[in-house]
Amino acid sequence: MTPSATDVLPPGPVAEKRTLAADAIRAHVVASTDSIPWDDWQKLCSSADAMMDRRFLAATERSMSDTHRFWYVTLYDANDDAEHEPLAVACVSYFVLDAVLLASPWIRRAVGWVRWIVPRYLKFRVILCGMPVSAGGSNLRLAPGVESGPVMEALNRELVRIAKQQWAWLVVAKEFDPVECRYVDHLARLGYLRTDSPPMNEFRHRYADFDAFLAEVRSHYRYKINRSRKKFAKAGLRVERYTDPAAIAPLYTPDVHRLYEDVVARAEHKLEVLPREFFLQMSAQFGPQVSLTVVRQGDRIVGFAWGLHTEGVYRNLFVGVDYTINDETDVYFNLMMQDLDFALRSGAGEILVGQTADVFKSRLGCESTPRVVYIKCVARWLHELMKLTAPILFPPLRLPPARDLFKPATDEVAAGGTGESA
Repeated sequence: MTPSATDVLPPGPVAEKRTLAADAIRAHVVASTDSIPWDDWQKLCSSADAMMDRRFLAATERSMSDTHRFWYVTLYDANDDAEHEPLAVACVSYFVLDAVLLASPWIRRAVGWVRWIVPRYLKFRVILCGMPVSAGGSNLRLAPGVESGPVMEALNRELVRIAKQQWAWLVVAKEFDPVECRYVDHLARLGYLRTDSPPMNEFRHRYADFDAFLAEVRSHYRYKINRSRKKFAKAGLRVERYTDPAAIAPLYTPDVHRLYEDVVARAEHKLEVLPREFFLQMSAQFGPQVSLTVVRQGDRIVGFAWGLHTEGVYRNLFVGVDYTINDETDVYFNLMMQDLDFALRSGAGEILVGQTADVFKSRLGCESTPRVVYIKCVARWLHELMKLTAPILFPPLRLPPARDLFKPATDEVAAGGTGESA
């Protein structure tokens, strides 16, 4: 069912729905995190909200300002000058988007041939309601109790205005979970095309550590995991974890960063390629809340995982893997197990494991939650053309199948102590 245009966030500090008119909403726009009216932003963004944390925004802006532009929008009720209470806050960025990002593999291959002749074919200037970091979260927050329709209309007005200033072809709002879509879906009524983004994988089980989790899964899965651990140990690999920015900076060299670039190159959905400086900035901004888990073969780093732990929420952000040894050592599999173990031991109440490798992560007990983006071409004729070709450019994404991972209470007894195959 399509959400109502007046759907709002769950009840919060504001007890009653505020009725507004879009033309009575004014926008305050700044072009630097240093100029954000942070007192107003904090009214809508909790301390656990990593995607709207000032440190995250600053790390992104400072590391990507050579290729991107940024704006920070605060919407106010123009008739409420005495109160100055924000209605919504949003991050906006400019970059160049590959239009076949979510297209089927054969479309991407066909476009690749065309780009031998026309390198910028189907690459568009984009205004993004969000930051150019795909961590499965949005960068738009509404005040509780506010009627969403007029706010979305006012936000759309600002997005289109910025797009025209920057000669951008596309306006994109990303990446919204099912709850957020209750209020953001008004963008579809404003002409935006709604389409799928890669889902977020979440580890929803609560155990003291990974071994405690492993003890509860069916023997078939446990056998495969233990076999992978043995391959890892036999190869003489070892795991180290760093949280000190002073130790991380010299460790995370350009050669190590290339392992991340290799993972992106092999990914089914290439969301973006982040510069090395982004990760160093994240470490500098968040301090020990950012972790770097590395796998070493001798003195050489052959795998790593970046993590962010804020207010009980742990995010596995991005990984790097040396694929030349992955098949024989299962670096990636063991790296993810080690990172999950760290998250569980840290006591995180919510563990987010990223938007790629959905089938693999489902085998580790993760569950997928949909994410949605909204897209509109600034030029009406081009938007109509995009709508006609939408089934090809934006095919529906399928969530991985649910797995019967855990053994029944009588599993070991019924199978004579060996468990049963899933």
